[in-house]
Order: sequence, then C-alpha cells, then structure tokens
Amino acid sequence: MEKILYIGGIGSSSHSVETVAAALSAQFKLNVIAMSFSMACSQRARVAQLARESLVITHSEGILALKDTAPMELVAVAPPMPSHPLLLIGRAFPKTFALLLSGRESYERPRKLIDYHARLLLEHGLHPRYNSMMIREVASFDVARFAVEVTMTGGKVTLGFMEHDLLFPGAHLHPHIEVAKERGVKVFENIIGQHDEFALYPVDVMAQMQRLVK
Repeated sequence: MEKILYIGGIGSSSHSVETVAAALSAQFKLNVIAMSFSMACSQRARVAQLARESLVITHSEGILALKDTAPMELVAVAPPMPSHPLLLIGRAFPKTFALLLSGRESYERPRKLIDYHARLLLEHGLHPRYNSMMIREVASFDVARFAVEVTMTGGKVTLGFMEHDLLFPGAHLHPHIEVAKERGVKVFENIIGQHDEFALYPVDVMAQMQRLVK
C-alpha cells in the first residue's frame, strides 16, 4: 500500500489524528490521511473508497467507521469487544486516571496528556452524535467477527491489544479472538501501555508490534 488511512477513536479531534498522522508519515515515509472518528462517520463513502486502496490503521472505536467496508489491509489497535454500555461509561474514568498517572516521560508526557484530554472533551461537546451517542454501538461491536469478515473478502487484519487497557480489559481473552486467529487474523497481546497509548505514541506502539512479528 502506498498510503495510510488513520481513523481515531471516539472523542478524537482533528488535531490529535493529524499529530498521529504526522508521526506515522515520518516513520514509514508514506502519505497518511487522518480522520477523526466524527469525520470518518460522516464521510462513509469516502472511507469505503480509501479502505480499498490504503493500509487502514484504527485506534480504539475508530474501527466502527469501517462497518460495511472491505479494507484490503487493516491494523486495529486497542479495538472493542462486546460489553455493557454502563460498564464502558464506568471504565472511562479509571482509564483516564490511569493514563494521567502513568509515568513515561517525566516532563513531556503530562503536557501531552492534558492537551489530549482537553481536546477530547471539546470534541465530545462539538460532535455528540458521532461520539457520546455512539456508546451502544460500541458496546455491541465485536472486532473478532468483523476481522473474520474482512479476511473472507481477501483482506489482511492485525489486532493489537494493550497491556493496561482499562476500557476493554481482557478483550484478547474473548473466545471469538481464538476463532479469528484460526481464520488468519494476526493478534498481538499485551502491548506495553495504556488504552490511549497509540494516540500519544503511535510509532512506539507500531514498533512493538513489528518486534513481535520477528
């Protein structure tokens, strides 16, 4: 693939996805098209077209924007598995606190985290239809089944699950994941970091997945 389509998760802002896109473009020397979750959901036809001609990388709920599409190559980081809507709402708070308390860069990380969450809250307020109001759809989404559907149309799928994912804990242990593996879906478990790690350090997360391949 000569270009990458990156779709952020719920609450992703244009600034946050463009920051990720810039990092991926610099690392892989490819053109990266960035779309926030609300943008991708409101431009389904464009997403469907790009999915056929790009390496698609999604973070968290971003994969929902690919429903009814047939991507040729997909990498989904910290994707959702079925859960109760109220559980997801309840987990959002400890997920946020864990990320804020996580230590990795004693100086830079706190600034990144504050900026990331400020923009996330603003995005929820500006575009509730494709963010906060999508909670039920997120809760019922099964990434394993979707991945198998993609492979059946000839696509390649890689799923990456974070070690400290408090939003979708234990998602990689779901029995449907084992079925997906049997159907040719690549699955990487326990990638170091929090649920939102990819939105902050995309190159580091991708590097971990590449090392796991070897």
